Amino acid sequence: MAERAPLMPSWAEERRDLAIVALTSVLIPLVWIALLGWRGALLGAHDSALYFLLLREGLPAFSPRMLGGIAATGVYGAAPSLVLGAPLGAIFAFNFAVLSTQVCHGVLAASASLDLASLFGERPRARSIVLGTVLAVVFAFTPVLGWRLSYGHLNLVWGTFVLTAPLACLAAARAGRARVTVSVVALFALLHAFQSHGFQTILYAALFGGPILAAIGWRAGSTRDALRVLGIPALVVALALGIAAPKLWAMLSYAIGPDATRTAGDVRGFSYLTATPRDWVSSLAWSPRVVGSGRPEAFDHETHYALGPMLLLLALVPFRRARGLAMSLAWAFVVPVLISSNVPPFSTLFVRLPFVAAFRVPARAMLPFALVLPVVAVAALLSREDGRARSRLARFAPLVLVPLLLVPAPPLVREVCAWSIAALVVLAAYKPMPLDPAVVAALLGALSLSAFRERLLPFLSADALIREPEALGRAARARVPELASPLERVSLQLSLPAFGPNTAAASGLSSIDGYGYPTRRYLQLAALTSGQPFDPLQTIMVFDPRTHAFRVMGQLYNVRAILVPAGAGDPRGPLVDIRPGPTAGAAWFSGRLEPVANFAELGSVLNANAPVLASKAHEVAWIVADDPVVHAPATVAAECHGARVERVEAFSRDRSVHVQVATPADCPLTIAMNYLATFRARAGDRALEVFPSYGALTAVIVPAGAREIVVDTSP
Repeated sequence: MAERAPLMPSWAEERRDLAIVALTSVLIPLVWIALLGWRGALLGAHDSALYFLLLREGLPAFSPRMLGGIAATGVYGAAPSLVLGAPLGAIFAFNFAVLSTQVCHGVLAASASLDLASLFGERPRARSIVLGTVLAVVFAFTPVLGWRLSYGHLNLVWGTFVLTAPLACLAAARAGRARVTVSVVALFALLHAFQSHGFQTILYAALFGGPILAAIGWRAGSTRDALRVLGIPALVVALALGIAAPKLWAMLSYAIGPDATRTAGDVRGFSYLTATPRDWVSSLAWSPRVVGSGRPEAFDHETHYALGPMLLLLALVPFRRARGLAMSLAWAFVVPVLISSNVPPFSTLFVRLPFVAAFRVPARAMLPFALVLPVVAVAALLSREDGRARSRLARFAPLVLVPLLLVPAPPLVREVCAWSIAALVVLAAYKPMPLDPAVVAALLGALSLSAFRERLLPFLSADALIREPEALGRAARARVPELASPLERVSLQLSLPAFGPNTAAASGLSSIDGYGYPTRRYLQLAALTSGQPFDPLQTIMVFDPRTHAFRVMGQLYNVRAILVPAGAGDPRGPLVDIRPGPTAGAAWFSGRLEPVANFAELGSVLNANAPVLASKAHEVAWIVADDPVVHAPATVAAECHGARVERVEAFSRDRSVHVQVATPADCPLTIAMNYLATFRARAGDRALEVFPSYGALTAVIVPAGAREIVVDTSP
């Protein structure tokens, strides 16, 4: 690739970059409105609704509403755009995060593409606000992002910023441009990567994108020149890590701690959606309908990576002068195909890497290649411009009408057009181009926007997200008033389409059902009581009230009512409440502690006592002896049989549970919510140790004479 001497920042270029960022920030929402039918609803569905719930609660460290209580920011993090948008409401915050993600990806990809075009060509490429903005918008709507954004998989996109942000900085440095604006956008993008749960794609970006960065960043010359090229990217990454360190450490601590379900030791191979050759053949097209994977359509978002006609444009890359880039792109494509298709020894060696075996859907390893492919392809296309003067109006006038004509195109028509354009460009590569490369890029961009549009799920309206759940919550609390407390739980035998198993949480109610990341102990307890093997990858729990597992879990987690619709499953109609029987309560004292050897023995004990567990829990609290976080005394005083809970106030004043008690001795108190290692407890000014009782619930030893116990769930 051509060499460019690193230069000081050019303020003229900075003004152009600022204009590109500003225009892109305006145009992306306009594209959603004008071409994609958005009218202010939630920009997505599926996991988007889970983000909405956490945002509505204020991104808490612990949410008690679903699955007996889950870690929230310890698992999901708190990305800057979510935090910035939260004061204006959950819908605004999520939409702001989606749009910010697109702006970051679009601007970084456009900048990298333009700078790579300068390196691929014989001379530096002149910059243009119009061209830069058009490219940024095109990259913001690249097809492979369509499903990720629509399904709420923001964390997967944020993780790839570990590749695209340094790529933009490196390409700028190699092209001889020290770019402040691009560096700031890269920093903002990296903060999303390091302050969210994008660990899977962070790792994949490092493994499969790292060689691409090395190929672009490598240059012959003095050490001083190398430092000048690598200095700004390294500084941006280091600054992002420094700023994100507290949140990043909190998430890493949870991931490697005893509360997380997915650890590398649990999984020895790929267990969910191993790829097939047909998946990869299907991914050669932008549309999943052209070839088809042969799987149910619901799996398309995880099996189809929309490489499309950009593959043809790789023929324009001067690989003879960029052999390192050729090898790194081949690595980023071939190895993910092999490992995700479970081809030994590639797959067997890959899953031995730290954390890899704990990730679902190994085909996601293709994301780094899928996102870099259009950047490199468009750069190669732009580098072929013959340099003849062209009117700016003549160059870009077609762009006003092209999207309107091509976005609604049927998949097969779109595919034929796109591949034909790419093939013509490649065939004409060594002759005068019949079309300006910028116009070709815009035409392909409009077609890719059409493929992006094909992937969108129906938007979730304020009715579906707010008004319907609020009405359901009011109806439920009218039937069972005690459900107003987060520690009084319900089994909802109905669901709203937007939320599925999280309907109770969406309605302001608490449940042992849900969709998310349960705590490890909760999953173990649920597996033992249901007679099922422990599955650390399980994310959905729905308990049938007729089962033995519900009887055990319901008594421990204080499930006070079963609510069913009065009329033929209509969740909007009247409700009927069924009382499942007595529970141990929102909090209770036990007369003694009794250790069991392990979780398996605990399951046997709980299952044997299932008919009378609600009353038995007041006599004995079982603790798992081989759980490393259990530090409870071996015995307690006989007077503990007389200890009592007088009042429980949960999460109303703060992120804490306040329990008013009367106890004549140091006695074990259990609270009907999941235990986390980050919990802290106190009696007045005295700190108390928190430990898990019954394998998964929160417990403390209350000192004699204490009047109020406070368990703080904030980190």
